Amino acid sequence: MATALSRRKLAEYIAAQIASGDAAEAVRLLAAYLIDAGRVREADLVVRDIEGELMKHGITVATVTT
Repeated sequence: MATALSRRKLAEYIAAQIASGDAAEAVRLLAAYLIDAGRVREADLVVRDIEGELMKHGITVATVTT
């Protein structure tokens, strides 16, 4: 069995992929990894970490309500 990736490393990689313009593939890879590693319960935490990493790339995630 492979060593589990830390949430921080996972978030860094996925955020870099999203910032490079390959968001759909990055999300697919993330979902596949979380399922395969049995870490689906961490999805919300990983997404929060990805949002933080995206901010380092100058990308802000926001919810707009009108």
